[in-house]
Amino acid sequence: MKTMTYTLAFIDGKVCYECLPDTKGAFLFHGGWFMPFCDEDDFFQDNTKGVSA
Repeated sequence: MKTMTYTLAFIDGKVCYECLPDTKGAFLFHGGWFMPFCDEDDFFQDNTKGVSA
């Protein structure tokens, strides 16, 4: 099994992961490239334990 670690950011109500600049749909935010993947509300509803690394 592979394990991948992502940097998450909460930007304008969306949960985003840090990605490469050439990722389709990515945007630049404070010097890093991010891609949104879900709303903050959905993220916290599905992750009620607040697990973080």
